Amino acid sequence: MSLRCHSLMEENLTFAQAWLDFVPPDPAHYLESFIHCYRRGARSVRIEPANPTSISVARLIADTYGVGVRVNSPTTPADCLILLDTDADILSARLHALIDSPCQIVAPITSRYYQNQSYFLLTMPKAGTHLLYELMRSFHIDDGGPAPPTRAGHYHSLVHGHTHTTAIRFFEELANYPRGGADHPFFAHPALFIYRNPMDVVVSETFYLTRKEKTPLAHYYTTFSDHERCQSLIAADPIIGCIRDRVRAYVAWPRLANVIPVSFEELIGRKGGGSDEVQQRTIWSLQLKLHVSGSPREHGEKLFNPGSWTFRQGTINSHREFFRAEHYEAFRCLNQDFMRELGYDMEDSFEAGYLPRFVEAYRHRPLQLQTASS
Repeated sequence: MSLRCHSLMEENLTFAQAWLDFVPPDPAHYLESFIHCYRRGARSVRIEPANPTSISVARLIADTYGVGVRVNSPTTPADCLILLDTDADILSARLHALIDSPCQIVAPITSRYYQNQSYFLLTMPKAGTHLLYELMRSFHIDDGGPAPPTRAGHYHSLVHGHTHTTAIRFFEELANYPRGGADHPFFAHPALFIYRNPMDVVVSETFYLTRKEKTPLAHYYTTFSDHERCQSLIAADPIIGCIRDRVRAYVAWPRLANVIPVSFEELIGRKGGGSDEVQQRTIWSLQLKLHVSGSPREHGEKLFNPGSWTFRQGTINSHREFFRAEHYEAFRCLNQDFMRELGYDMEDSFEAGYLPRFVEAYRHRPLQLQTASS
């Protein structure tokens, strides 16, 4: 389903100024939510589509605040957009059309509202798991543990009690379910998958695997020097194999239509060597896809958490400071398919604000969920 939804605004808002709210589909609630837009300077309103509710809302706003209100006038500039579609699929399509348009939006609560849905988190180890946890916390989505069963307003893991399930392991596990797991709840719910430059992943592993309070593997890996450990983790470590094999176990996740891939580089923000604007743009797209209220700027400010259990540096391009010639050589000896699958190339310049190649394609990709009849 594709709907054209113009977002012409009187002022050219940035993603830092964008704001989204969901309310019960009632004129009084639309008016109450508009108050926040008015306080942010909104002095004109566009309401879509035209129906009896839109007329009531338009009159309430015009009579109460004396601002200009246009109904079903998609080319008319406005400071605030009020969407009235109560069909979840139609509303989702309208919201998706606004991914590149930071604006102030009021929309109705439907079955796709974030507190009415369950979620799955999928994370490559050392790829920024804590960022997704902090984002879920900011979204007010709580940890629901492994699934099934699923719980509305909660995120879940697959197979394990943690979120590091590989695509290979999941599909192997489905063989134990009726009908081979074709109706597993995973496919009917949104899933967020975070990935990261494998060159930075292996650096993070190099230091994490020395921490005996966090992993028993430290008893083995502390027998190496830092650079020897990194070399082993790249090439062919006797316990956990090479970085290519570890990453390739996850690269199938982005191919699933219910999975929203998000890179560490776009989500980390300025404090981690990225960009706050890119971070806010990504969060705005997630808010629209998942029907989550709030400001992308305010959500983004909560993500960088040095107090996280696994936090070390939390920056992009960490391999540039750590890799030696032998590390680059070991990396080049690997089949580079695992890098290309995620949009990276080890010959990239990796400057400040670096982003992998598929960020924009994934951000614009509509979320598709399996239904009972799918």
